[in-house]
Amino acid sequence: MATWLVLHNEHSDYGDIIGEIYEFPIGIPNSKQIKIGDTLVFCLTKKSSESNKRILGFGQIIQLEPRPPMANDKHKRERFAAYLTDYRKFNPLLSFDDIGGDPRTNYTNSISRVNIDFSEFGNEPFNPIPNDDFNEKQQYARIIRRGQFQFREELLKAYDYKCAVSGHGPINVLEACHILPHSKSGINQLDNGILLRSDLHNLFDDGYLRIQPSTYIIEVDSTLSETPYYKFNGEKLRARGDGKQPNNEYLQKRNKL
Repeated sequence: MATWLVLHNEHSDYGDIIGEIYEFPIGIPNSKQIKIGDTLVFCLTKKSSESNKRILGFGQIIQLEPRPPMANDKHKRERFAAYLTDYRKFNPLLSFDDIGGDPRTNYTNSISRVNIDFSEFGNEPFNPIPNDDFNEKQQYARIIRRGQFQFREELLKAYDYKCAVSGHGPINVLEACHILPHSKSGINQLDNGILLRSDLHNLFDDGYLRIQPSTYIIEVDSTLSETPYYKFNGEKLRARGDGKQPNNEYLQKRNKL
């Protein structure tokens, strides 16, 4: 298995999540060589790092998920999202000096193969339990939700990569929403899912956004009448590409929770 040092720009439009996902376009150097089982080492770009301590941590690829081109990519390149497991972050972060110098042969490549065993350096397991920091809580929620890889992939395709409520993405904020909680029902089928934008997913989970089982009309709680979300009140839930809607019995049970 290979080890790849990948550059992460915190201000890019890619849907990277440190410790969980790395997105890259097909066609850039080394992009077609990345395989399941390989190790990815996250490294901040110079522009997004405040110091020379740029090497964040590493994890093993457990899945490669194809994704459509980004809207602003003039080359219209297909992408892949590499999902990671067993991520270990460096504490403190490492500089290239800490590992004996920059191991890359081409500094301009976003993906570079390196011959270093990063497990030899001090590291600690990634701890997904959030503290009181809002940003960490948000990342934790995304980690949990994005864990259902196959379920999300099927919903993305079924809804043509568009939110069932708002009608758009972008893809990196679209989440697989279970109508009946998976932890209780164990149902991971399309009929128990809706593709929702992350903020709308939160509203659905908290009961501020409901869907009528017989008509599939969206109901937004009146406490949100002065917010932009209220424009969805009275709209009909977008159907999947095959014209079908979620199971209305599941919706009925959900509305009783």
